[in-house]
Amino acid sequence: MNILFNRKFLNYNQSSNYEGAYRVRGFENQYPDITVDFDPVSYIIETHSKRYFEKIKKSCEKEIELVGLHLTKECFEAAILAVGLTIKASEKGDFAVVRPPGHHAGREKASGFCLFNNIAISANKLLGEGKRIGLLDIDGHHGDGTQALLENQENVFFYSIHESGVFPGTGIDSKNNYYNIPLQPPISEEVYLEALEDCIQKLTIFNPDILGVSVGFDTFEKDKLLDFKLSCNTYRQIGYELKLNFTNIYAVLEGGYHDKIKDCAESFVVGVNSAINQ
Repeated sequence: MNILFNRKFLNYNQSSNYEGAYRVRGFENQYPDITVDFDPVSYIIETHSKRYFEKIKKSCEKEIELVGLHLTKECFEAAILAVGLTIKASEKGDFAVVRPPGHHAGREKASGFCLFNNIAISANKLLGEGKRIGLLDIDGHHGDGTQALLENQENVFFYSIHESGVFPGTGIDSKNNYYNIPLQPPISEEVYLEALEDCIQKLTIFNPDILGVSVGFDTFEKDKLLDFKLSCNTYRQIGYELKLNFTNIYAVLEGGYHDKIKDCAESFVVGVNSAINQ
Protein backbone atom coordinates (compact mmCIF):
# COMPACT_ATOMS: atom_id res chain seq x y z
CA MET A 1 0.00 0.00 0.00
CA ASN A 2 1.31 3.44 -1.02
CA ILE A 3 0.10 6.90 -0.04
CA LEU A 4 -1.42 8.93 -2.88
CA PHE A 5 -1.33 12.70 -2.39
CA ASN A 6 -1.32 15.97 -4.30
CA ARG A 7 -0.37 19.39 -2.91
CA LYS A 8 -3.53 20.85 -4.48
CA PHE A 9 -5.34 19.50 -1.40
CA LEU A 10 -3.55 22.20 0.61
CA ASN A 11 -5.48 24.83 -1.39
CA TYR A 12 -8.87 23.45 -0.36
CA ASN A 13 -10.85 25.40 2.28
CA GLN A 14 -7.79 27.06 3.78
CA SER A 15 -9.67 29.28 6.24
CA SER A 16 -11.36 26.59 8.35
CA ASN A 17 -10.23 26.01 11.93
CA TYR A 18 -11.42 22.41 11.67
CA GLU A 19 -11.27 20.98 8.14
CA GLY A 20 -8.26 23.12 7.24
CA ALA A 21 -5.04 22.62 5.31
CA TYR A 22 -3.17 21.93 8.56
CA ARG A 23 -4.69 18.44 8.50
CA VAL A 24 -2.51 17.25 5.62
CA ARG A 25 0.48 19.53 5.93
CA GLY A 26 3.77 17.67 5.64
CA PHE A 27 2.68 15.16 3.01
CA GLU A 28 3.83 17.55 0.27
CA ASN A 29 7.41 17.31 1.51
CA GLN A 30 7.59 13.52 1.25
CA TYR A 31 5.11 12.34 -1.37
CA PRO A 32 5.03 13.28 -5.07
CA ASP A 33 1.98 14.91 -6.63
CA ILE A 34 -0.15 12.08 -8.00
CA THR A 35 -2.49 12.91 -10.87
CA VAL A 36 -5.12 10.91 -12.74
CA ASP A 37 -5.25 10.14 -16.46
CA PHE A 38 -9.04 9.87 -16.64
CA ASP A 39 -11.99 12.21 -16.05
CA PRO A 40 -13.66 11.45 -12.68
CA VAL A 41 -16.79 13.45 -13.56
CA SER A 42 -18.63 10.58 -15.26
CA TYR A 43 -18.19 8.47 -12.11
CA ILE A 44 -19.36 11.33 -9.89
CA ILE A 45 -22.65 11.78 -11.74
CA GLU A 46 -23.34 8.05 -11.60
CA THR A 47 -23.46 8.31 -7.79
CA HIS A 48 -24.61 11.91 -7.33
CA SER A 49 -27.01 13.60 -9.72
CA LYS A 50 -25.83 15.77 -12.59
CA ARG A 51 -27.94 18.58 -11.13
CA TYR A 52 -26.06 18.32 -7.83
CA PHE A 53 -22.69 18.21 -9.59
CA GLU A 54 -23.52 21.44 -11.44
CA LYS A 55 -24.70 23.03 -8.18
CA ILE A 56 -21.37 22.33 -6.50
CA LYS A 57 -19.46 23.57 -9.54
CA LYS A 58 -21.38 26.86 -9.63
CA SER A 59 -21.09 27.28 -5.86
CA CYS A 60 -17.32 27.04 -6.16
CA GLU A 61 -17.22 29.43 -9.11
CA LYS A 62 -19.27 32.00 -7.15
CA GLU A 63 -17.22 31.40 -3.98
CA ILE A 64 -20.19 30.93 -1.66
CA GLU A 65 -20.36 29.50 1.87
CA LEU A 66 -21.68 25.94 2.06
CA VAL A 67 -21.73 23.47 5.01
CA GLY A 68 -19.03 25.37 6.86
CA LEU A 69 -16.83 25.74 3.78
CA HIS A 70 -15.73 28.87 1.93
CA LEU A 71 -15.79 27.47 -1.58
CA THR A 72 -13.46 28.58 -4.37
CA LYS A 73 -12.46 27.35 -7.82
CA GLU A 74 -9.52 25.60 -6.13
CA CYS A 75 -12.02 23.76 -3.92
CA PHE A 76 -13.79 22.33 -6.96
CA GLU A 77 -10.52 21.22 -8.51
CA ALA A 78 -9.51 19.52 -5.24
CA ALA A 79 -12.89 17.80 -4.91
CA ILE A 80 -12.64 16.32 -8.41
CA LEU A 81 -9.05 15.23 -7.78
CA ALA A 82 -10.07 13.62 -4.46
CA VAL A 83 -12.53 11.41 -6.31
CA GLY A 84 -9.91 10.58 -8.94
CA LEU A 85 -7.25 9.58 -6.42
CA THR A 86 -9.75 7.46 -4.49
CA ILE A 87 -10.63 5.58 -7.67
CA LYS A 88 -6.93 5.18 -8.42
CA ALA A 89 -6.36 3.86 -4.88
CA SER A 90 -9.16 1.32 -5.38
CA GLU A 91 -7.41 -0.01 -8.49
CA LYS A 92 -3.96 -0.32 -6.91
CA GLY A 93 -4.64 -1.07 -3.25
CA ASP A 94 -3.38 2.30 -2.06
CA PHE A 95 -4.33 4.98 0.49
CA ALA A 96 -5.70 8.21 -1.01
CA VAL A 97 -4.89 11.05 1.40
CA VAL A 98 -7.36 13.64 0.14
CA ARG A 99 -9.34 16.73 0.95
CA PRO A 100 -12.29 17.19 0.98
CA PRO A 101 -13.49 14.09 2.83
CA GLY A 102 -16.61 12.42 1.46
CA HIS A 103 -18.53 10.05 3.71
CA HIS A 104 -21.24 12.55 4.79
CA ALA A 105 -22.13 13.60 1.23
CA GLY A 106 -25.47 12.29 -0.06
CA ARG A 107 -26.83 12.03 -3.58
CA GLU A 108 -27.88 15.69 -3.64
CA LYS A 109 -26.54 16.88 -0.31
CA ALA A 110 -23.28 18.42 0.88
CA SER A 111 -22.72 17.81 4.57
CA GLY A 112 -20.04 17.68 7.25
CA PHE A 113 -17.27 19.30 5.14
CA CYS A 114 -18.03 16.78 2.34
CA LEU A 115 -18.99 17.59 -1.27
CA PHE A 116 -18.68 14.32 -3.21
CA ASN A 117 -18.68 10.88 -1.59
CA ASN A 118 -15.26 9.58 -2.61
CA ILE A 119 -15.60 6.05 -1.21
CA ALA A 120 -19.16 5.51 -2.50
CA ILE A 121 -18.19 6.68 -5.98
CA SER A 122 -15.23 4.30 -6.08
CA ALA A 123 -17.43 1.46 -4.76
CA ASN A 124 -20.06 2.03 -7.43
CA LYS A 125 -17.37 1.88 -10.10
CA LEU A 126 -16.17 -1.46 -8.73
CA LEU A 127 -19.74 -2.77 -8.48
CA GLY A 128 -20.20 -1.90 -12.15
CA GLU A 129 -17.18 -4.10 -12.90
CA GLY A 130 -18.86 -7.06 -11.20
CA LYS A 131 -16.94 -6.87 -7.90
CA ARG A 132 -18.30 -7.73 -4.46
CA ILE A 133 -17.46 -4.80 -2.17
CA GLY A 134 -17.09 -4.48 1.58
CA LEU A 135 -16.82 -0.97 3.01
CA LEU A 136 -15.53 -0.31 6.51
CA ASP A 137 -15.86 3.20 7.92
CA ILE A 138 -13.51 3.77 10.86
CA ASP A 139 -14.00 7.52 11.03
CA GLY A 140 -15.27 8.58 14.45
CA HIS A 141 -18.45 10.00 12.89
CA HIS A 142 -21.01 7.78 11.19
CA GLY A 143 -20.72 7.67 7.39
CA ASP A 144 -24.37 8.53 6.84
CA GLY A 145 -23.89 9.57 3.22
CA THR A 146 -22.12 6.35 2.27
CA GLN A 147 -24.79 4.25 3.96
CA ALA A 148 -27.63 6.12 2.24
CA LEU A 149 -26.01 6.00 -1.21
CA LEU A 150 -25.40 2.24 -1.08
CA GLU A 151 -28.37 1.06 0.97
CA ASN A 152 -30.18 -1.96 -0.51
CA GLN A 153 -27.68 -2.39 -3.36
CA GLU A 154 -26.58 -5.92 -4.11
CA ASN A 155 -23.00 -7.13 -3.62
CA VAL A 156 -22.01 -4.34 -1.23
CA PHE A 157 -22.09 -4.20 2.57
CA PHE A 158 -21.30 -1.16 4.73
CA TYR A 159 -19.86 -1.37 8.24
CA SER A 160 -19.25 1.57 10.57
CA ILE A 161 -17.66 2.03 14.01
CA HIS A 162 -18.35 5.49 15.43
CA GLU A 163 -19.02 7.58 18.53
CA SER A 164 -22.64 7.66 19.65
CA GLY A 165 -24.52 10.92 20.21
CA VAL A 166 -22.49 13.16 17.90
CA PHE A 167 -22.92 14.52 14.37
CA PRO A 168 -24.68 13.39 12.21
CA GLY A 169 -26.84 11.56 14.77
CA THR A 170 -27.31 8.47 12.60
CA GLY A 171 -25.83 4.98 12.66
CA ILE A 172 -27.90 3.61 15.51
CA ASP A 173 -29.48 0.60 13.82
CA SER A 174 -28.28 -2.23 11.59
CA LYS A 175 -30.34 -3.79 8.81
CA ASN A 176 -30.41 -4.52 5.10
CA ASN A 177 -26.80 -4.21 3.87
CA TYR A 178 -25.30 -2.12 6.67
CA TYR A 179 -24.00 -2.84 10.16
CA ASN A 180 -23.36 -0.08 12.69
CA ILE A 181 -21.51 -0.11 15.99
CA PRO A 182 -22.14 3.13 17.92
CA LEU A 183 -19.81 3.40 20.94
CA GLN A 184 -20.33 5.38 24.14
CA PRO A 185 -17.51 7.82 24.98
CA PRO A 186 -14.87 7.84 26.25
CA ILE A 187 -13.80 5.04 23.90
CA SER A 188 -10.70 3.09 24.87
CA GLU A 189 -8.39 1.22 22.52
CA GLU A 190 -9.59 -2.09 23.96
CA VAL A 191 -13.25 -1.32 23.31
CA TYR A 192 -12.46 -0.08 19.82
CA LEU A 193 -10.44 -3.12 18.82
CA GLU A 194 -13.23 -5.39 20.07
CA ALA A 195 -15.64 -3.57 17.75
CA LEU A 196 -13.15 -3.91 14.91
CA GLU A 197 -12.91 -7.66 15.48
CA ASP A 198 -16.71 -7.86 15.34
CA CYS A 199 -16.69 -6.09 11.95
CA ILE A 200 -13.87 -8.29 10.64
CA GLN A 201 -15.79 -11.44 11.55
CA LYS A 202 -18.91 -10.21 9.75
CA LEU A 203 -16.89 -8.99 6.79
CA THR A 204 -15.27 -12.41 6.53
CA ILE A 205 -18.72 -13.97 6.24
CA PHE A 206 -19.69 -11.43 3.55
CA ASN A 207 -16.43 -12.35 1.73
CA PRO A 208 -15.81 -9.26 -0.44
CA ASP A 209 -13.54 -9.22 -3.45
CA ILE A 210 -12.28 -5.81 -2.31
CA LEU A 211 -12.42 -3.97 1.02
CA GLY A 212 -12.59 -0.19 0.90
CA VAL A 213 -11.77 1.61 4.15
CA SER A 214 -12.93 5.12 5.06
CA VAL A 215 -10.12 6.07 7.43
CA GLY A 216 -10.86 8.94 9.78
CA PHE A 217 -8.26 9.92 12.35
CA ASP A 218 -10.74 11.79 14.55
CA THR A 219 -10.49 8.65 16.68
CA PHE A 220 -6.97 9.79 17.65
CA GLU A 221 -6.46 10.60 21.33
CA LYS A 222 -5.63 14.27 20.58
CA ASP A 223 -8.51 14.98 18.19
CA LYS A 224 -10.38 18.27 18.70
CA LEU A 225 -13.90 16.94 18.19
CA LEU A 226 -14.36 13.40 19.51
CA ASP A 227 -13.57 11.30 22.58
CA PHE A 228 -11.51 8.28 21.46
CA LYS A 229 -8.25 7.14 23.02
CA LEU A 230 -6.47 5.62 20.01
CA SER A 231 -2.75 6.12 19.40
CA CYS A 232 -0.66 5.98 16.21
CA ASN A 233 0.24 2.42 17.15
CA THR A 234 -3.48 1.52 17.22
CA TYR A 235 -3.75 2.43 13.53
CA ARG A 236 -0.78 0.23 12.77
CA GLN A 237 -2.63 -2.64 14.44
CA ILE A 238 -5.85 -1.85 12.58
CA GLY A 239 -4.04 -1.87 9.23
CA TYR A 240 -2.29 -5.11 10.11
CA GLU A 241 -5.51 -6.88 11.16
CA LEU A 242 -7.39 -5.77 8.05
CA LYS A 243 -4.67 -6.85 5.61
CA LEU A 244 -4.21 -10.12 7.49
CA ASN A 245 -7.86 -10.97 6.82
CA PHE A 246 -8.47 -9.38 3.40
CA THR A 247 -6.19 -9.62 0.40
CA ASN A 248 -7.43 -6.59 -1.54
CA ILE A 249 -7.67 -3.37 0.48
CA TYR A 250 -7.71 0.30 -0.40
CA ALA A 251 -8.30 3.33 1.80
CA VAL A 252 -9.29 7.00 1.66
CA LEU A 253 -8.89 9.75 4.24
CA GLU A 254 -12.04 11.09 5.88
CA GLY A 255 -11.83 13.18 9.08
CA GLY A 256 -9.27 13.88 11.77
CA TYR A 257 -8.88 17.31 13.35
CA HIS A 258 -5.33 17.57 14.66
CA ASP A 259 -1.81 17.94 13.27
CA LYS A 260 -0.75 14.28 13.53
CA ILE A 261 -2.65 12.88 10.55
CA LYS A 262 0.55 12.19 8.64
CA ASP A 263 1.91 10.11 11.53
CA CYS A 264 -1.39 8.24 11.87
CA ALA A 265 -1.71 7.56 8.14
CA GLU A 266 1.84 6.30 7.83
CA SER A 267 1.31 4.03 10.83
CA PHE A 268 -1.81 2.55 9.21
CA VAL A 269 0.11 1.90 5.98
CA VAL A 270 3.01 0.28 7.87
CA GLY A 271 0.48 -2.04 9.49
CA VAL A 272 -1.04 -3.01 6.16
CA ASN A 273 2.32 -3.61 4.53
CA SER A 274 3.71 -5.58 7.47
CA ALA A 275 0.90 -8.12 7.06
CA ILE A 276 1.58 -8.80 3.38
CA ASN A 277 4.18 -11.53 3.97
CA GLN A 278 2.44 -13.10 6.95
